[in-house]
Amino acid sequence: MNRIVRCLCCLSAIGFFLSSAGAVNAEQVTLTADLVRFDPKTKIVTADGNVRINRTDAKLRGDWGQGLTETSEFRLEGNVKGSFDKEGLKIQCEELLYKGRDADRVIEAKGNVDLKRGADFLLAGTVRWVVQTEDYSAHDKVFAHFGNYEIEAQSVVRKGQDILAEKVSRYQDLVSGNRISGDEFKGFIERKSGPAQNAKNKKGVSDVVGEEVTEMTVKGNVVIWVREGERPTRVRGDNAVYSKERGTIVVSGNAVAEQTGRVVRAGSLVLHLDSNRIEAMGRPEIVFDIKEKK
Repeated sequence: MNRIVRCLCCLSAIGFFLSSAGAVNAEQVTLTADLVRFDPKTKIVTADGNVRINRTDAKLRGDWGQGLTETSEFRLEGNVKGSFDKEGLKIQCEELLYKGRDADRVIEAKGNVDLKRGADFLLAGTVRWVVQTEDYSAHDKVFAHFGNYEIEAQSVVRKGQDILAEKVSRYQDLVSGNRISGDEFKGFIERKSGPAQNAKNKKGVSDVVGEEVTEMTVKGNVVIWVREGERPTRVRGDNAVYSKERGTIVVSGNAVAEQTGRVVRAGSLVLHLDSNRIEAMGRPEIVFDIKEKK
């Protein structure tokens, strides 16, 4: 009880996290810890051991924390956990910097970052998220699940409806099961309407209300796996362009399609996703096996 009273008195004295001494809409903040120190020269408050911060917009905890009394900036380290009820966000990491107010709030997290929002999640080495938006940047072994797609890459950046990624080892449409990998990825995201979350489509795959990538451009070392029953098709090339509206993926530059028993090479290949038909253009060549009669 003594440590809680000591912390609360310290906060009321230094106005930690409040807009200003005369602010009408000052934010109510509670900080508790095993030990709190305040340096009047630097105006830095340091909390050590079982640090807990309760704000109107967030609940945070960690082993150690430090912040400036004149700003809304605070850093936590060690076994950090946080929740943002208004946005439905939960986060775990080793280090977290939380700064800004209202629409300018930003999370900067490091070390085994695990961010969840409903059925969606984002795992990475580092994440920067603008709290009241969909904008984020994630780096170092990123694995993300949003709506009807998953992506694994070295880095993923979301800005509005645009998504950019580098060194993509797997992008997968969870409804069709189709996968793609490549060096550079750029996509356009749209909100998807449909059945209730976690409902199953005819293929037994979750068809959630959420987001889907409707346009995509991939450059460098492109590999596509198209699911087609017992005969999946692998397509390779230098570049690929996907359009949901047209229902196609166009692969260009040393394009090769491989399926059990046959190989197609061409300047470019058009994959028609509704029928799994492949259209070859630019001096196509096909090689196929002929089974000998016994």
